[in-house]
Amino acid sequence: RTHHVHVRTPEDARAALRFRDHLRGHPEAAARYAMLKRELSGRFATDRDAYGLGKGRFVEEIVRTAEDADPSRRG
Repeated sequence: RTHHVHVRTPEDARAALRFRDHLRGHPEAAARYAMLKRELSGRFATDRDAYGLGKGRFVEEIVRTAEDADPSRRG
């Protein structure tokens, strides 16, 4: 495989962008994510689905944290 492409709806893209932006602004979270990815790539080197599932909980946690910190989401 030479490429892996993600296609997202505008709604789905918001969460991905929040995740990206949070990691850019929080180096400690980015370091935790990098460490998790290294661990998972060692455990699931030939199983892309298991690798993705392994990242899921971390990604959801970061997206929730980013949403909670976003003042525009407060009513």
